[in-house]
Amino acid sequence: MSKIKEYIIDGYKYAVDMDLEKFFKGNLNKGIRLFGEVGTGKIMILKILCEFMLHANKIIAQYSACYVNNIFERRLTKKERLLVSPLFIDDIGTEQPQINVFGTIKQPIYEILNQRYLDKRFLMFVTTNLSPSQIEERYGDRVRNRLKEMFNVMSMQGESRRY
Repeated sequence: MSKIKEYIIDGYKYAVDMDLEKFFKGNLNKGIRLFGEVGTGKIMILKILCEFMLHANKIIAQYSACYVNNIFERRLTKKERLLVSPLFIDDIGTEQPQINVFGTIKQPIYEILNQRYLDKRFLMFVTTNLSPSQIEERYGDRVRNRLKEMFNVMSMQGESRRY
């Protein structure tokens, strides 16, 4: 079993915990999109959620955004790469936006977000350093608009907590 660093409550994390509490009282049919500066604890929150789901015997998939491109390059079927629920993707925006797969231009993150938007059965949790306007710039207005519908959004503020 993976070991998670100690989660210490302080001023920044207290605010995050209060925001998380709002989500658990809100729409549980939506995933969570955490965005903010580097080192603010986005992936730590998702790792904790992963651990809870694993303890509840949920099958999960967790990938970095860059690894998602790898999945497309290896030409896994749609079912293998898209129909996993919940799906956790870390660092959306760090991947190459387009890749060439045997002569066909693919946009893996866009395709996954779009497919999961169309088929609302599948939860998704993502982290990114991109603001909503940067998401729009990178993936387009359609994706930004759909993300509002798919995710509870939480901004992670503060200085880097990495030591």
